[in-house]
Amino acid sequence: MISFSLPIVLFLIPVAIWIWYYFFREKFWFNYPNNLIAKYLINEKYIKILWILRIIIVITLFCILSGISFSYSRIVKEIKSQDIMIVFDISLSMLAEDMIPNRLEVAKGVIKNFITSRNQDQIGLIIFAGKPFVSVPFSTDYSGIKNIISGLSPYLIRQDLPGLSGTNIWDALTLAIMTHSGRISPEKSIILLTDGRANIGIKPQIAAQEAKENNIKIYTIGIGSLSGGELSYTNTYWEKTYFYDEKWNKLQNDLDEVMMKEISNISNWEYFHAENKLKLDSIFSEIEKKLPIVKEDILKQVTLDLSFPLLVLLFILILSERLMLSKIIQKYQLY
Repeated sequence: MISFSLPIVLFLIPVAIWIWYYFFREKFWFNYPNNLIAKYLINEKYIKILWILRIIIVITLFCILSGISFSYSRIVKEIKSQDIMIVFDISLSMLAEDMIPNRLEVAKGVIKNFITSRNQDQIGLIIFAGKPFVSVPFSTDYSGIKNIISGLSPYLIRQDLPGLSGTNIWDALTLAIMTHSGRISPEKSIILLTDGRANIGIKPQIAAQEAKENNIKIYTIGIGSLSGGELSYTNTYWEKTYFYDEKWNKLQNDLDEVMMKEISNISNWEYFHAENKLKLDSIFSEIEKKLPIVKEDILKQVTLDLSFPLLVLLFILILSERLMLSKIIQKYQLY
């Protein structure tokens, strides 16, 4: 459909044509008193074509000035945004250096790369140890989310206080499910990343069942070595420091793969294990492939501005008019 932003301009077309014809037309025969030549020039087909061109030039010019455009409707497939909540364990054991420089820094870098690749989704972040906290509600401010992830540290949660230390996976998953609730999204997912076992709170499998009932997928990722060994990190004095429990026993690698697999099985999705950065990178790449791409047919109105193509046409028409006028003048030696 053709439309004009200033249609009133079109009413000036006949006025412009009349002004051009009345005041600026070439009166060739005025130079030649011979009546036969004058009569021939008035009726000659080149003169008629010349004025047809000029009328088209005026119409084209005023169409440009009136803001002409062409609109049409078409059906396009649009990718729908989905909700992805990253549930990130930042307990003290994430400082363990079985990954270089440590588990936490490796996970932060990989998660930021994953967020960069999700350019249309709503992404949220929950951090947890003994208690979970919504660090980022669902958002598309990817730069802001990555900045927050860069600043994550176990010391953001006062894990020296009662109830804030440990690994409370049930509470973290429950908070993620609550954050998902009430949102309209074609796909809802949780990516749980932890290096330990649920040593506080209710069994996480109960939260997994609730997620399944709400059509929320849970991808679980266990991070860290499975070979056992004492957990340690390097302190600010470059000294090797061990983790201790409340009885001052050195903590061991304690990833509960059985529990993580059960969570994924209940929600009908997958468990992954990463013992180095390369493996964690490949896990997030695999999860990205498994996250569905939801497309929806959308009826869109497309509007094309015709000003530029008409401007090109106007230039061609003016050039043609000048060339034709020159040909007529030369043909009849009207100079």
